[in-house]
Amino acid sequence: MEKKEKLEILRKLDEKRLRQEVLIPLFQKMGFKDVIEYHGGPAEKGKDIIYYETDRYGDKDYTGVVVKKDDISGSVSDSSGAMTVLNQIQQTFNEPYTDIYGLKKLVINRCIVITSGNIKNTAVESITGTLERFNMDKLVKFFDGSKLVELLDTHMPDYFFKELACFNAYFNAMKDDFQAIRDISAIGQKEPVLLEDLYVSLKLSETSREREMPFDMEKEVELKIFDGKEMERKAKVMKRRERVLDVDAAVRSFHRMVVVGAPGAGKTTLLKHLALKSCKTNIEKQERLTVPVPITLREFIREGMGLRNYIDKVFEKYCFPEAKDSVEKDLKSGKCMLLLDGFDELATRENQVRVAEEIHRFVEQYQRCRVLVTSRIAGYHDELTGFTRLELMEFDENQVKQFIHNWFGKDEPKKAQSMLKAVKGNQNIRNMAKNPLMLAIIAIIYEEDRELPQRRADLYKRAVDVLLRKWDLRKKLKNRFSVEQKEFILRKLAFRCHCRNQRTISEMEILKEISRHSTRLGLKKEETKSILEEIWQRSYILRQISMDTYDFLHLSFQEYFTALEIKEQEDGVGTIIQHISEPWWEEPIMLFAGISRDAEPLIKRIQKEVPEDILLSNLMLSGKCIADAEFTNPDLKEEIVQRLWQLHNDSEFIFIRGRAMGVLRRLKPQSITDLLLYRLKDSDSSVRKSAANTLGAMGSPEALPVLLDALRNDEDSEVRGRAANALGDIGSPEAMPPLLEVLRTDTDFTIRGLAAEALGVMGSPEAMPTLLEALRSNSDFQVRESAASALGYMGSPEAMPTLVEALRSDSDSSVRARAAEALGAMGSPEAMPPLLEALRSDTDSDVRVSAASALGAMGSPEAMPFLLKALRSDTDSFDRFCAAYGLGAMSSPEALPPLLEALCSDSDSFVRWCVANALGAIGSPEALPPLLKALRSDEDFFVRWRAAEALGKIGDDTAIQPLEEALEDDGEYAGMKVKDKAFEALEKISRRTGKRILSRK
Repeated sequence: MEKKEKLEILRKLDEKRLRQEVLIPLFQKMGFKDVIEYHGGPAEKGKDIIYYETDRYGDKDYTGVVVKKDDISGSVSDSSGAMTVLNQIQQTFNEPYTDIYGLKKLVINRCIVITSGNIKNTAVESITGTLERFNMDKLVKFFDGSKLVELLDTHMPDYFFKELACFNAYFNAMKDDFQAIRDISAIGQKEPVLLEDLYVSLKLSETSREREMPFDMEKEVELKIFDGKEMERKAKVMKRRERVLDVDAAVRSFHRMVVVGAPGAGKTTLLKHLALKSCKTNIEKQERLTVPVPITLREFIREGMGLRNYIDKVFEKYCFPEAKDSVEKDLKSGKCMLLLDGFDELATRENQVRVAEEIHRFVEQYQRCRVLVTSRIAGYHDELTGFTRLELMEFDENQVKQFIHNWFGKDEPKKAQSMLKAVKGNQNIRNMAKNPLMLAIIAIIYEEDRELPQRRADLYKRAVDVLLRKWDLRKKLKNRFSVEQKEFILRKLAFRCHCRNQRTISEMEILKEISRHSTRLGLKKEETKSILEEIWQRSYILRQISMDTYDFLHLSFQEYFTALEIKEQEDGVGTIIQHISEPWWEEPIMLFAGISRDAEPLIKRIQKEVPEDILLSNLMLSGKCIADAEFTNPDLKEEIVQRLWQLHNDSEFIFIRGRAMGVLRRLKPQSITDLLLYRLKDSDSSVRKSAANTLGAMGSPEALPVLLDALRNDEDSEVRGRAANALGDIGSPEAMPPLLEVLRTDTDFTIRGLAAEALGVMGSPEAMPTLLEALRSNSDFQVRESAASALGYMGSPEAMPTLVEALRSDSDSSVRARAAEALGAMGSPEAMPPLLEALRSDTDSDVRVSAASALGAMGSPEAMPFLLKALRSDTDSFDRFCAAYGLGAMSSPEALPPLLEALCSDSDSFVRWCVANALGAIGSPEALPPLLKALRSDEDFFVRWRAAEALGKIGDDTAIQPLEEALEDDGEYAGMKVKDKAFEALEKISRRTGKRILSRK
C-alpha cells in the first residue's frame, strides 16, 4: 500500500478513533509505560494522552500528547490552529498531571503534538518562537501524518494491512463460536457458560510413557559409563528429567507437538482455549500475532481434500471467504497455528496413515507454521515424526478445587464446598475426579442427587438417566417418550457408528435405524422424527452438528452406549474378541467390564481364544478391565495383580515393566501399596530407595505421610532424594511446604537440588520466590543449576529476567547452560536475544550448544548454521555431540545429509548415538538403511540402542525382522540394553501397522 493511501486511511479517523485505535496501541508497542487517554473534562488541561518512560537512573519521565486530526497552520497571533495548539502545550506543562489513582500530582517533562494531517512550517516556527521565551521549545516535538505513517510501519506494520477487517471478522466469528461451552460441561448450567469462566489450565508432561532405564540404575550408569570429565559433560546433556508445562508454555516451547491424553482429559477444550485466547489477543491488539486454524480431523478426512485447501475452507466458515493469498503469506511466515483435533478419531489405520502423510507434506512446505495435534494415548503411535509428544496430566487437587468452584460460580459457594467434600471423602471418586470429563459428570449428578456413584460405569449410567429425563421447565413441556425408548435408540446408533469407525451419522440413517425397531419400541411411523428431536433437543447426549448430521456429545458417550449394546447381545464377548486388537475399541471394552461388574467371563474368554503377543496386550487389558469392574473374582484379581507386579520387578524388558506399572497405577492394589509402605521403613537403604520410587510411580496419595517422613528424617541422603522425586510425581499440595523447607535448609546440596526439581515438576506458583532466590544467591552451583531447571519446567514469564541474568553472568558454566535451556523451554521471543548473545560469545562450549539447542527447539533459523558447522567440522567431539543433539531438537530435514554422513563416519560413538536420535526425530525413510546397518553392526551398544529407538519412531515394517533379531542383543552397561529399545520399537511398529507380533524368532 502506498504512503498516500495510508494517509487517507488515517485522515478518515476522528480524534477519538485516532487516539484509541492508533496512538494508544502505537505508544504501547513502542515500549512506553502506562499509556492512558486523558482527554475530556476539566482535568485534561491540554493533554489528550499521557505515558512515561524510565531513564537510566530509574526515574520516570512523563510525556503529554496533544492530538489533532486536522492540519495545523497559521500563527499564534491569530485565532488559528497554531494558537489552539500553543495554549494546549502551555497547559500541558503548567498544569501537573494527577495520576490515575488521584494520589499524586506529577510534572510533565515533555510534550508531543501529533496530527494525521499536515503541519505547516510557519505554524511550527510561530509556536516554537513563543516557547523559546519560556525555555520550553526543546521539550516539544511535532509529528505530522507522514511521520505517523512511518512510526506505524515500524511498530505496527499490520495496521494498514488491507484485509485487517477480514481477519477481524475471522477472529470475531471464531470467538463467538468458541466462547460459549457446548459440551458436557454446559449441561445443568442455568445460563450459557463461557469457556474461560469454567476452564482450568491444564498441565502437560514431556516425559515418555516409560523411563529409558530403571531409576535405581541411573547412578550406576553414570559411574560405569560417564567416568571422566568429557563423559560427565555428555551425561548432563543426555540425562534430562521430565518437564511439566502449562499449555501456553508448551505452545511457546515446541513448534510441532502431539498432545495425547486419556478420554475426557480435555484435549478438545485445550484447543478451543488456545484458539479463543489467540482471537481475543488479536482483536485487542489489532494485530495478527497468531492466527489459529482449528480443524477437526474426522471432518477433514470426510471432505477428501488436501490440508492446504481445507484451511481455506476453515477461513470461509469463519467469515473470511477470500483468504487464500493472505493465509498463504501467514503460513509461510509462521503466523498461523494449526490446531488439529482428534487423530485417534480417524479410527482406521488407513485414515491415520493418509492424514499423517498429509500433515508431513504440509509441514515440509510450510516449515515455520506451528502445528498442534491431539489424540488419545491409545490411538497414537508416533505416526507424526518430528513432532514432540506431550501428555495431558490428570487434574491435581488444586485443579479439581478450581473446576468445582468455577462450575458452581461465585453465587453458590456452599454447593462447591459440599461437592468438594464429597469428592475428597471417597478414594474412588477422588481418582475419577482427576479427569475433567468425569468431574463434569460428577458435578451434574451431584447437583441432582447430592450423592455420587462409586464407579465410572455407574457415573455414566446415572448421568445418562438424569439427561434423558430432562424436560423443558421454561415451556412446561414434559417428555413424550420414555428413558428406555431413548436409551435403546442411542445404543443402536452408537454401536452402528462404532462398528463403522465413524463419529457422525446422517439424519436419514438415524430415522432408518429407529424405523427398524419401531414395532419393538411401540412407536408409530410418524413418531420417528419426534423422538429424534426430543433426544437431541432436551438430553444433549446426541447433538445436531448440521441440518442433517448428528454425533454424540463426546466420544465417551458413544463408547458407553456401544458397551451397553454389547452387554445386551447374546454373545457380546464374541463381539469384543473380534475387535480386541483395535485401539478404537479399548474404551468400549473397559466400559463393558464396568457395566458387567464382573470381568471374569471376559478375561477367561480372552485367555482361551486370543493368543498372547510379546507385548502381553491381553494381560494389560485384563488389568484395565478389572480396574473398571467391581465384583471380579478376588482370586483372579489377585492373580492378575501379582503377574503385573512380577513383570514390573522381573521382566526381561524395561518397556514391559513400565506398562505393568501403568496398569498397577490404575488398579492401585492395596496389597502392593502396603508392601511398599512397609519397605519404606526397611533397614536397608536400597530397599527404601526402590520403595520410594515405586510409590511415586503408582501415584499413591496414602504414601504421602511416609514419604514426607522419609524426606525430613531418613539418614540416607539418597532415600531423601528419592522421596523428593516421588512427592513431585504425586503432586499433592501437602508436599509443597516440606519441599520448600528442604530447599532452604537441607545440608546436602544434592537433596536441595532434587527438592528444587520436584517443586518445578509440581509447578506451583508458591514455589516461585524460593526458586528465584536460590538461582540468584545460593552459594552451591548445583542448587542454582537445579533451580534454573525447575524454573524452566514451570515456564513462568516471571522467571525470565532472573534466568537471563544467570545466563549472562553466573560464574558456573553448568548454571548458565541450564538457564539457556530454561529460556528455550519458555519459548518466548524475548528469550531469543540473550540466547543469541550466549551462542555467539559465551566462552564455554556447553553453554553455546545449550543456547543453540534452545534456539533450535524454538524454531530459530539462526541456530541451524552453527549446529551444521559444528557437526561437520568441529574437532571437539563434545561440540559435535551437542550439535547433533540440537539438530534433533530442531527436527529439520535440512540436517538430514550431514546427519546421515555422521552416523556412518564419525569416530566418536556418542556423536553417532546422538545422530541416531536426531534421525529418529526427523523420521525420514532415507535414514532406514544406515540405521539398520548401525543396529546390526555398530561396535558400540549405545549406537545400536539409539538406532533401534529411531527405527521405532520411523515406524516402517521392514525393520521388524532386524528388530526381532536385536531382541537377543544383550549389549549393555548397567542394565541399559539394546534389546529394550528393540522391544519398544517393535511395539510402536506393531501398533502402527496393526500387526500382532506373537512370538520371538
